[in-house]
Amino acid sequence: MLDIPRQNLNLLVVLDALLNERSVTRAAARLHMSQPAMSAAVSKLRQWLGDPLLVRCAGGYTLTTRAAELIDPLRLILEDIERTLQKPTDFDPASAQKTFRIAANDAFELVVLPPLMQRLQQVAPQVRIIVESTEGVVPVNALTHGEVDVAWGHFDAIPTGLRSEVMLQDTLACLVRKGHPSIQGELSLMQFCMAPHLMVALKGNTLPDLVQRRMAESGLRLNIALQVPHMLAAPVIVMNSDYLLTLPTRVARSYADLLGLQFLTLPFTYPPFALSLVWHERVHRDLATTWLRQSIKSVCETI
Repeated sequence: MLDIPRQNLNLLVVLDALLNERSVTRAAARLHMSQPAMSAAVSKLRQWLGDPLLVRCAGGYTLTTRAAELIDPLRLILEDIERTLQKPTDFDPASAQKTFRIAANDAFELVVLPPLMQRLQQVAPQVRIIVESTEGVVPVNALTHGEVDVAWGHFDAIPTGLRSEVMLQDTLACLVRKGHPSIQGELSLMQFCMAPHLMVALKGNTLPDLVQRRMAESGLRLNIALQVPHMLAAPVIVMNSDYLLTLPTRVARSYADLLGLQFLTLPFTYPPFALSLVWHERVHRDLATTWLRQSIKSVCETI
């Protein structure tokens, strides 16, 4: 058996030239190699393959039977290597049949996913998106092992080996039902504190804690009557109760429009927070993943 790993694979290029030119001199000229360098390479090939490759005949040299048998298979091997190592020049979304996996929360599904899918249906009709739930922390293992392509969320820190870009800046806003017995039009700080709160506490999400900390700094305390782990049911509960619900502003506006709820600004200043897209360093230059990131960014610029 040939010990291929120990050989210089450049010898395959030399062998291809030799088989096609049937002359050491012409093969050296074709590859712009010196005659001594070519002779040394041919010597290694003969030793490696256990065959002289070229033999004298009337009028010059001819290929041995073994050498002639190598011409077509060797050309296919070299073409395959070239295709494999060739740098991709483009990602064509119009013809791409690719599945992307995005780790994201409820807010992404409500605010970003609808316009994103509307765009993809137009420009990339065969691309599939699978959204997997994330619990407010960077899914490091999933990104590292390629189980998801990108992750979306409000993350306090980005671990080493990952890249990120801020897609949106958001704040907080409140929702109550229309016809609420004590809150109409504007929300005062006292009303905010006295109202029974429905709190969405996503695992790993620090926003509810930050709101309560902000209240504590003013010597106030929230009246949390109900806490749920997901956003989905919260606005429906608000529709049929006197609870006050605090959510990211874009999410709150979407639910207000969809369900006919009152949208209220916070009665105190709350600093904006970043919503970022995170991906692994190994796919930073991948054309398909780059296209996905740019598509999400373009959508975010419109919402």
